[in-house]
Amino acid sequence: MKYQLNYFNRIDWLLQEVRVKFYPRKLTLRAIEILGQSFPYYQHLTPVHQEEFKQKLCRILAAKKFVGRGGLEEVTAEMKVLIAATIVMVTFGWKRIRLPHFDKILISPVPTTARLRKVTIAVKSTQSMES
Repeated sequence: MKYQLNYFNRIDWLLQEVRVKFYPRKLTLRAIEILGQSFPYYQHLTPVHQEEFKQKLCRILAAKKFVGRGGLEEVTAEMKVLIAATIVMVTFGWKRIRLPHFDKILISPVPTTARLRKVTIAVKSTQSMES
């Protein structure tokens, strides 16, 4: 049974990757505005690297689901863009961003502790997400 679930998760992930690759989405003007105003890393990139950054950001936004938890009813466009931009920033040297084990990104308005494989991870939200 566990093998079947793993198999179907991989098929689902592969279909998602194909959809993102062959039917890419474009960044909205609002997303580009958020990057320009609130993400200093992006502002300091060369124009060529900014285009690469935007392509990878688009891919993350299309492939990952952003889910509010802990009383957060709405995940705003600003939250999605800033979190996805952080993922792109951390993985910017990689040729491809896959991260198949992260299909959902959970967002909480309060500091949260999650237990994963006997490792405790403390997650804190930022000021911009609380407002």
